[in-house]
Amino acid sequence: RTLPYVWRTWWLGDFSGALILLPFALAWSTLPARPWSWARAAEASLMVAVVTGLSVLQLGRPMLLSALVFPALIWAALDFGLRGATVAITIICGFAIWGTTNSLGPFGVGSINIRLLETQLFIATVSLTGLAIAALVAERARLAEHIRASRARLVATSDLARQRLERDLHDGAQQGILGLRLKLTQAAAMLANDPQEGQRLLATIEGQMDGVLEELRCLAHGVYPPTLREHGVISGLRSAALRITSPVMVHGVGVGRYSQATEAAVYFACLEALQNVVKHAGPDATAEVRLRQHDNDLHFEVIDSGTGFDPDTTRLGAGMANMRDRVEAVGGTLTVDTQPRAGTTVRGRVPIR
Repeated sequence: RTLPYVWRTWWLGDFSGALILLPFALAWSTLPARPWSWARAAEASLMVAVVTGLSVLQLGRPMLLSALVFPALIWAALDFGLRGATVAITIICGFAIWGTTNSLGPFGVGSINIRLLETQLFIATVSLTGLAIAALVAERARLAEHIRASRARLVATSDLARQRLERDLHDGAQQGILGLRLKLTQAAAMLANDPQEGQRLLATIEGQMDGVLEELRCLAHGVYPPTLREHGVISGLRSAALRITSPVMVHGVGVGRYSQATEAAVYFACLEALQNVVKHAGPDATAEVRLRQHDNDLHFEVIDSGTGFDPDTTRLGAGMANMRDRVEAVGGTLTVDTQPRAGTTVRGRVPIR
């Protein structure tokens, strides 16, 4: 009859010891990357002192005193992450074990089996609470770092796009307009002396003005296509597909008009994926763009029949990062499924606002 109780006590003892020692060893296997400032070290010392003081108070008989350690445990996990949580867990559980073995505190009364069981359950509760909070803090830190990196890439991409636009305007349209100004001055002088030749020069200027206007339209088309603005994402992608050298089919199911941010995110993500098809999928690759509205999300897929690649060994380029940043900036998600010689599928989801 005693075997189940012995087995339970033995198993919970090993489990409780693992909850205390294993996270502590993993958290402190490497030292912090940067030395702490004096203020940070003082805060850490205060935290250890508070945890120790409350752990000593829990050695009193009332069971309620054992709950006093949890605010200090939460403080340690929130401010110091996994390292702080493991230190607090070790101190709290160390005093609880010492009190149990010396008949002190709320776990120092009753039979030895009851003492061990209650102490082990307390250790499990403290450890899992501290580790769970530390995990949430680590996840929040990773998310914040991801957001900072994404914003940095968006700023860098915006700067590059602005520099490209400035260069195109300077080297193209601006030079053309300056040339037209000089020719207009020449034509004004020529009209007084040779009206026929002046008329021919004006006709030449008119043709050159059409060229400058067309160049400006192309630049504006790259910033925000008129078809996208006037007719929506399906028409915009079909218009863009006509300029893609690879064969492209665009299909939409239940797709209407959405906010400018939503349509721009889907349009430019699909356009970047189609440009990747032209660059990397091979000369015989074909592509298909599928869009559908489901519940409150706009889903899109860009599927190509190209060469594909191994995602484990191939580093994704800046275009993929731009796609992901643009989609995530409006609250969406983006994934890439590919295998060598099996084509590539870019899937995305953007919430409809």
